[in-house]
Amino acid sequence: MSARGGKLIDGWLPTKVIIADFVDGLLITDLGVEISPEVGRLEVLVRRDGRPVGMVSLDVPEEPTALARDLVAAAAHLPAAVAAPWPRDEPAAWPKVTVAIPTVFGRMEMLCLAVASLVRLDYPEFDIVLVDNRPIPREEDHARVRGVAGFPIEILHEPERGISAARNRALSQTRDPYIAFTDDDVQVEPDWLRQIVRPFLDDASVACVSGLVIPTELSSPEQSQFEHFYGGFHRTFAPILHSGAHPDLSDPLFPYAPGRFGAGNNMAFRVSALNELGGFDTSLGTGTPSRGGEDIASFIAIVLAGYSIAFEPSAVIHHSHRGTNEEFRHQVFSYGVGLAAMYTSLLMADRRHRRGILERLPNAVRLFVRSGNGTIQKSGSGVKAPALLRARQAAGIVAGPALYLRSRRQHPRSPHPLSPPWGDAATPPEARSRSLKKA
Repeated sequence: MSARGGKLIDGWLPTKVIIADFVDGLLITDLGVEISPEVGRLEVLVRRDGRPVGMVSLDVPEEPTALARDLVAAAAHLPAAVAAPWPRDEPAAWPKVTVAIPTVFGRMEMLCLAVASLVRLDYPEFDIVLVDNRPIPREEDHARVRGVAGFPIEILHEPERGISAARNRALSQTRDPYIAFTDDDVQVEPDWLRQIVRPFLDDASVACVSGLVIPTELSSPEQSQFEHFYGGFHRTFAPILHSGAHPDLSDPLFPYAPGRFGAGNNMAFRVSALNELGGFDTSLGTGTPSRGGEDIASFIAIVLAGYSIAFEPSAVIHHSHRGTNEEFRHQVFSYGVGLAAMYTSLLMADRRHRRGILERLPNAVRLFVRSGNGTIQKSGSGVKAPALLRARQAAGIVAGPALYLRSRRQHPRSPHPLSPPWGDAATPPEARSRSLKKA
């Protein structure tokens, strides 16, 4: 393994993440990317004719001209792109979309990069909305972000703490048919909005679309651990339609499987459906004692209401993982808290959830023990998180119910997740008839 001057720590090397495009089988991406001397590896997202097909890991060669040769050889082993179950044709007109970022302006540099990436979106008409989720907003912060955008962007103020309250604020203000949510520590690809909107356009049952999340960089061992042991945010490179009418019977936890439907930093909704479901539970999510789980709760509510969730891997964003050991340990604990808080919210909301969740509990425990992280996608890979991290996540799971109850006391007006419209939580739901207009 060539270290290129990079420090080797238990097999780890500083890693740069890039995207390489192949068109008609030919590599068209200029790989003359600047690779600093300490970088020893590359993680490459390979796209064939615009569709992601997988990631390849490469040693950085001593001779830069060898990089393209090595990449072509590695990419040859990846599968062909999987056709999407929705049309790829360009629509006659793209609908207007609201893109919302909840933020407390605590990571200003990252926020500015996120806004700058939204400005570069290749999409006809969209609004950028920031929701300032601090008790008291600061106009100087707003002015700095507006300066990065270079054109007017809307900044709303939501004093109630929590990402769910901030998202609900953006939802309440939009008059567009679709709203896309991302975070202040990501950067989006220029075609992100086109790709995440596309599945809505020909299927009125699609209420939510999620996309692929890859790391911005892997410049610390902790960032690499998140990708290696927890699968990062991406689970598959194949487009999937998760249907409430036709559940995935191969998933023993459906529809309660964490990480199955997507991630909260890369998701879009049909506004009418999200409003129908009551928005996000404000007692869940970052910024509350519950620390997370609001996105999973919304995904579950959508599927159980008979709608569909589309996963479109071509909707790519880059996420900056937590870079220090303290931040990573906090993140793993928070994931455990959020997961348990989310399940607690469902158990309290409706007795039919209780039956559905409790019947799946043995499978969930076996999955956690087998995979070490509770995600069904990693359970058969032989990759298990270190015992210390598993213990940290388990501690979060134990603490989750009590922290959710504390959050409920702080957010007494928060909506419960919708009670399921089906009669038996153990029985797959049937699609409800509805008269949603096509976008």
